[in-house]
Amino acid sequence: MIIPNLSDTNRHQELRKDNEGFRSPDRPNEAARDQAAEFEVADTSVQKDLQSYRAPEHRQHPVLPIERYLDLTVPEILEQLDRLDLDMVREVQRYEGTHRRRKTLMVKLERLTRALAAEQRAAGESR
Repeated sequence: MIIPNLSDTNRHQELRKDNEGFRSPDRPNEAARDQAAEFEVADTSVQKDLQSYRAPEHRQHPVLPIERYLDLTVPEILEQLDRLDLDMVREVQRYEGTHRRRKTLMVKLERLTRALAAEQRAAGESR
């Protein structure tokens, strides 16, 4: 026969009492209120970050060969790169390198710049 350890039972009851405020929405304790306040502050700061991150309509767009560049995602920008010449690609590359610095886009712009430069050199040599 196994005899339960009474100290474990008492400790279990103490822990249950300590945690009651967290489980009962009717009786929040101080720690639960503090935690809720922290989440409200964090939520507010996240909302402010998102608002500043989005490009509002009144924001002045840079003069780039891709229209509404600031509003586009990386896949949308990648779709439009094929229609640009070397100078235009370099312009986008300079802007991206000094502003958003999105790695996927930077790699693609670098590869495209190299390919267009090689193509331009080859065309110049054949003249």
